[in-house]
Amino acid sequence: MNKDLTFVVLAYKELHTLEECVESLVKQEQKCEVIISTSTPNDYIKSIAKKYNVKLKINPKRGEYEDVIFAYKQAKTPFITLCHQDDIYLPNYSSEIIKKIKKNSDAFIIFGDYYDYKNGKIIKSSLLLKIKRLMNFIFRFKIFNKSKFWKRRIVSLGNSICSPTVAYNKELLDKPIIVEDCKTSWDWNTWINLSNKKGRFVYINKPILYRRIHENSETSQAINNNIRRETDYKLFCKFWPKPIAKFLSNLYSKSEKSNEI
Repeated sequence: MNKDLTFVVLAYKELHTLEECVESLVKQEQKCEVIISTSTPNDYIKSIAKKYNVKLKINPKRGEYEDVIFAYKQAKTPFITLCHQDDIYLPNYSSEIIKKIKKNSDAFIIFGDYYDYKNGKIIKSSLLLKIKRLMNFIFRFKIFNKSKFWKRRIVSLGNSICSPTVAYNKELLDKPIIVEDCKTSWDWNTWINLSNKKGRFVYINKPILYRRIHENSETSQAINNNIRRETDYKLFCKFWPKPIAKFLSNLYSKSEKSNEI
């Protein structure tokens, strides 16, 4: 069992994508501890933990932020991946992340490319995926991925980092998310805050995850409720004058139409 990385799956209610997520984690090329964390324990979640012989941790408090913080505390390894129960981790995820861990002990986060998975189909390319890959390209290189200037420039253009792919460095980060006044886009707000610090953003330039898109996903619901655009506008305003922030927010919203069902 690898001592560098732990997977903690954030499970909620009885979403039956959980089994496919957990199965993908126990079948990783590099074996790591897998933990299911939930504040909504039920027979289904318990049965999945038992079937795949993984630990189940129950959070006595309920709330999205509290769930994330509780799950983060469960890992004892230097790095942790907070897994979304919707997603499928490719077999190479752990081995690719661990390679980068060995070479980048000063990384805040290590993350990678991904494919979208919608209506049973794997989407390898879309406008949104192309934009994110272009933005993330610079994080492949050590000369840039520790630079405050370049990190700030990239995060000022939108959220190119897919949070389910992220392995967090617990030795450098007390918390995996920085909420402030964000109703959504917690992950992007976190990258913005971290971009002004010295740690690296390390990018794996190959797919390591299938990100499932369905009508119950947080991203889809946020887009449909127009919450995401409002929050994104606030975050763009951290870098740009209001007219430019509004333009970028509208442009970003249009590119995310691929998340709609």
